[in-house]
Amino acid sequence: MNDSPYGLQFSMFTNNLKLTQKFIEDADCGGVVINDIPTLRFDVQPYGGSKLSGVGREGPKWALEEFTEVKSVVICH
Repeated sequence: MNDSPYGLQFSMFTNNLKLTQKFIEDADCGGVVINDIPTLRFDVQPYGGSKLSGVGREGPKWALEEFTEVKSVVICH
């Protein structure tokens, strides 16, 4: 699986917790889903890939951080 130039999200179906932990540690991707479809995502989670699957993460919080820049403002009155 890691030989692929893409790494958006991987999915694995198993009841073996030891195998699950190894899969999570070894998977070169942006997300891992255990016992569900690999396209599963929730807005509270970052969603995005590694390698040629894009840059950054999407989802409300991560999109806001990606498309804004922090600016400090001090007004003395």
